[in-house]
Amino acid sequence: GTGKWMTQMLEDWAGLPDELADRGGFYESLQPPGDYRYLIGAEVAHVDFGSTPAVDTESHGPDPYSIQISPSPGRGFMVMADDREGMDLSGRALALARSVSFHHAGHDLDELRRLGIRIRNYRDTMQEAFQAGNLPQALKALAYRLFRFTMTSWEDTVRPASIAALQSWLAEALLVAHADLYGTKTKVFKTCVCGHGEAAHWTVKHAASCSCNLYTPREE
Repeated sequence: GTGKWMTQMLEDWAGLPDELADRGGFYESLQPPGDYRYLIGAEVAHVDFGSTPAVDTESHGPDPYSIQISPSPGRGFMVMADDREGMDLSGRALALARSVSFHHAGHDLDELRRLGIRIRNYRDTMQEAFQAGNLPQALKALAYRLFRFTMTSWEDTVRPASIAALQSWLAEALLVAHADLYGTKTKVFKTCVCGHGEAAHWTVKHAASCSCNLYTPREE
């Protein structure tokens, strides 16, 4: 066949005996739980980022939000962009790295420059996957293809917190609406939009002759 997936299928078939013989082993060692932490300030100085860390950046709108550094499989650390001490220490450590790995380096390098962090040497796994010609360029698909490592999706990561935040916001909005509804006195106007008073609407004759076409029987 000449389908675009034929090369990948043949490689998977050829590598199947090795994967079955592995029985977990290497692939299992990559799976969570691992050492994943949020670092603040001087805590960064106590972590060894190694000589070939992988780095990712996140932004919120036009502003940098955080950087994530992984020295080895199963280890990852997050430092917020507004943590100046943490950023300075991270920048010093990354400046000493022999090489830094990115996935889509064009974006990450720009974000790091905005944070004052310079990188000496780097590699871009997205470009490498493209040049290989037979690998997916999406990070999650590439990690599973090469290492059978299942990364947690963005939706699975943020959905529980998003639902909790939404529920909290709705509960607060309900309290505000309730206080506004029952705490505000409203004036009842006795004149209809047609210009006639309330008493005029008590008769069927009015309903037949007026543009508002309203008839409200008087309560005895």
